[in-house]
Parts: sequence; C-alpha cells; structure tokens
Amino acid sequence: MSVQRIIVRKKAEYSETLAYRQSVVYDVEGLTGEQLLAAAEGILFVSATDEYRFVDSTEEFNSLLMPHYKFYALKKGQFDQRADAAEQCIGLRLVGAKCRVRAYNLAEASTAEALSEILINPVDTEVCETAIPKKLYD
Repeated sequence: MSVQRIIVRKKAEYSETLAYRQSVVYDVEGLTGEQLLAAAEGILFVSATDEYRFVDSTEEFNSLLMPHYKFYALKKGQFDQRADAAEQCIGLRLVGAKCRVRAYNLAEASTAEALSEILINPVDTEVCETAIPKKLYD
C-alpha cells in the first residue's frame, strides 16, 4: 500500500488570527483509502472544527501551498508523539490494523516576513521536502 497524505487545519472561526496559517500534514502508510477515511475522523481531524483534504500527489500538494511556506518535522530518531498516538488510535479503531504515520508541520503565509516567527529548533526539527515519500521509515 502506498503512502497517503492528508492536510488538516483549523477552520477560520476556530483558529487564531496570525500572520501565517498553520497546518498539520500526515503521511499514512499501510491502510487502504477506505480504512484511512474511516479511521481519520476523530483521530487526525474533527470535522466540526477542522478542514481536511486528502492529497494524491506531490504536484497536487505543491499546488495548494501559498507563496511562502515552511514544511518541517521532527528529525529521524526523535520521538514523534503525534505520529505515535495516531498509529495507536488507528490500531484501536480498526482493530489490529497496522499502519505507520509521520506528522509534519506546515506554516504558510503570503509574505516571507510573516514566517520569521516560525522557529525551527535545529536540535530536533528539520525542514523537509514536500514530496510524498514512496515508503515511510526504511
């Protein structure tokens, strides 16, 4: 099964008014599209407060980005609590389903200056490529 990507962001009425837009991007491996849709509601997003979109390709993902963005995640080897919790919750909801999850942060703005507020800790966080990987974690 291939890696599937979902973008989750708070609806405007539930988000803070900032100069930039913050989203969480999940890459999920090991589930069918139907399984991911069934498991995602309430685990990766809550439809009452979040906007979400499944993305099929890197080109589609890149076309959705604002002019200025930072796409970043924890470095490999760092414990990703968000991804681990998602994997465990999906396993409970879809009894026995095994999947891998990687979580990213996406900060977008119309100007580069607005992103200067986003600090990436070089000890545990790295800027990432936007390409959807063929496989999560070798």
